[in-house]
Amino acid sequence: MLYNKKILITNDDGFDADGIRILVEEIYKFTKDIIVIAPKYNSSAVSHSITLKDGLELVKEESIYKDVLTYSLTGSPADCISVGIVYLKLKPDYVISGINNGLNMGIDILYSGTVAACFEAGIHNTKAIAFSSERNELISASQIPNIIKYIESDETLKNSPILNVNMPINAEGYKITKQGGNQFSHKYDLIDGLLFATGECLYGKGEKDIESDIRAYYDGYISITPLTIDRTKY
Repeated sequence: MLYNKKILITNDDGFDADGIRILVEEIYKFTKDIIVIAPKYNSSAVSHSITLKDGLELVKEESIYKDVLTYSLTGSPADCISVGIVYLKLKPDYVISGINNGLNMGIDILYSGTVAACFEAGIHNTKAIAFSSERNELISASQIPNIIKYIESDETLKNSPILNVNMPINAEGYKITKQGGNQFSHKYDLIDGLLFATGECLYGKGEKDIESDIRAYYDGYISITPLTIDRTKY
């Protein structure tokens, strides 16, 4: 699948985040033909926003792993993919996004900049995979080589243009899942005249759909969800 392929890597936590460096290290085991273009600043929860009114600064940075060409961009994850493919004229075989420092399941998929980068890849007819882990549990990244091999061995996954992967530590196996329906405990705090969003995601609390990404994850499985940019309800 990824052996000797051209890979464009991004994230939403920023080009200097631990997750993207670890992801590059894992993908480097398959191919050295890797380019990183990632947001200069943390861009979590920006969804599929793109920059239209402000200029974008593309800066070549010190490599985050070995000889991997690394750029930062003052834009969103979707901007990073668009700039790479449209401006730099890269022709990646795959876009890989992550490793997100926090899960991206259920409704979170709509907010995630990590997953949105993969949707942008899909718009440019490029296959894409998003990887996410529990917050501050990047040790789960050691499973990535086996996850990629599993994806390659499964016809459904191998032929799916966009995959969203959530990785528990010491997973019991894999499940092909659908997007769950997690809800939020959501409120705003007024501090010095400004509203700040607070609350928590109610992951795993009451999720009964055995086919969902949330249920699979909390049952101890690596959740792999095929996604599409087509949001039509058929």
